[in-house]
Amino acid sequence: MKPLTTVAALLVLLAVFVPAAFGQQTRQYRGTLDRKLAAHTPPWYLLSRVSPATDAERARVKLALAADDRVSIVSNVMTLVKGPDLTAAFVERTNGERVVVLDLDQDGSWTEQERRPLGPCRDPVDSGGAVEAIFDVPLPEGYFFASYPVAIMVRQMEGRVMLAQSSGVAAQGMVDIAGQKTLVRYSGVNLRTGSVDPASRDVEVDGNGDGVIDTAWESPEVCRAKGMSPVFRVGRRYVSTTKVDLATGTVVMRDHPASDYERIELTVGERVPDFAFVDFDGKPRKLSDFRGKFLLLDFWGTWCGPCVAEFPNLKQAYETYHEKGFEILGMDNEQWEGDAVGPVIERARALVAEKRATWPQARADSIKPTIERFHIVPYPTYVLLDRDGRIVSWEAVGQPPLRGPDLMTTLEKVLGKGR
Repeated sequence: MKPLTTVAALLVLLAVFVPAAFGQQTRQYRGTLDRKLAAHTPPWYLLSRVSPATDAERARVKLALAADDRVSIVSNVMTLVKGPDLTAAFVERTNGERVVVLDLDQDGSWTEQERRPLGPCRDPVDSGGAVEAIFDVPLPEGYFFASYPVAIMVRQMEGRVMLAQSSGVAAQGMVDIAGQKTLVRYSGVNLRTGSVDPASRDVEVDGNGDGVIDTAWESPEVCRAKGMSPVFRVGRRYVSTTKVDLATGTVVMRDHPASDYERIELTVGERVPDFAFVDFDGKPRKLSDFRGKFLLLDFWGTWCGPCVAEFPNLKQAYETYHEKGFEILGMDNEQWEGDAVGPVIERARALVAEKRATWPQARADSIKPTIERFHIVPYPTYVLLDRDGRIVSWEAVGQPPLRGPDLMTTLEKVLGKGR
């Protein structure tokens, strides 16, 4: 065999039998970013400074107004950059039409050129049928971007109209992840430099491929990055962002093994992964210690008034159903700085003793990473698990309620089925 032929044969053998060198490289996915920023929600900021227009203000609304059209002035629309707040005129016409006009040139009047059409809100889960208008607010010299998009939402709520605005801006684009066109969005944008940090602020990824991002707090498509780019589940793959470059309009993502995905998704029927904790008596324990019982995870903290107010309801449920196989695990989330964890633990222990809550409590310092994996935002939050550790309910719309007197009704039904 000739030397070159021998070398070629060895290379082929290496490619076949040494995949670690040739075939097991981390797969990357590339996508294209919009060059224009998007208004970022949630959260929505409530526009509270809304007042009926004076005669002088009404005269400065340069629209064809009927005598009975209602006009309100909104005086606190924020651009979140240096400069004064902008004002908006909100018109409710007698025919039911609603109009939003933003004083973009800050000349004290609202013209047809400053009006934007109202269309369906991009947050279908949270918006409740709301509509929104998008305004591009010009940015001054020295910024990487020419304009700053602001969304103003109009929503009917409890018999009255509520106005809110977007909370910031985000860079967004589409990435092809193994054939699935995936919408991605990053709020860690530096307006002056145009740089985007995927390891800071909110990162959002359309994991189920429906073309929109579910922005509800419990959604696995939204994550607050804390110093590192979070891993998302996209179909059957797990990915994170490695690079976002607005100058070239590119975004790069990479594959991860399933073990890198730490998010505990709140999905009815799914088993919550086992986790360890230390109780208030200093005893090491695990979630799996409660297998065979219905378990209510109570995410609470001493700083949370509604959490503390629920203790009597929890106590009644515990005393009524404990002998029937019901247990509660307090997931205490205290706040502290530096190494001063001792005082906050003692504060929580004292409150539990005062409320005569005899069920187990997990110390805050032992479950902080676990609580972050649940991505709990509102407090209190309750998650009910069955005897096998699978989620029965977690207070979502349409699920069995777990708060107040409703908890007793839910437990009666659930424990009856679970015997």
